[in-house]
Amino acid sequence: MLAVISTIAVSAQTKSKYEVQVKAIQTASIQKKVDALSPYLAEGFTITGIPKGAEKMALPQILQQLGAITSYKILSETKEANGIRHTISYKVEQEDIKGSLLLNATGKITELNILDSLVEPK
Repeated sequence: MLAVISTIAVSAQTKSKYEVQVKAIQTASIQKKVDALSPYLAEGFTITGIPKGAEKMALPQILQQLGAITSYKILSETKEANGIRHTISYKVEQEDIKGSLLLNATGKITELNILDSLVEPK
């Protein structure tokens, strides 16, 4: 019983610690504006499939073309040399899309790969 409570508490802490960044992505997808996401983007962030240096210009276009994220689930968190990678499943217009974020030590998004499953070769 104690182990179950501990697991639930750890899961809730992990979820709440990074929930704000994922929620900001959802809000940006609904509003079709970068404003909600901007405070969480690290300087020099990258997006899979976008040429280095073009991310700030491409992000508003991606948000315009992306449907509204109606729900999401953080599937996993993996510690990497440059931060913690979060693999996320998004529900967009009845379609499940898999993406990932890499957050640095201050919680800023250094990699914003919200469309991994659409960019990866099949």
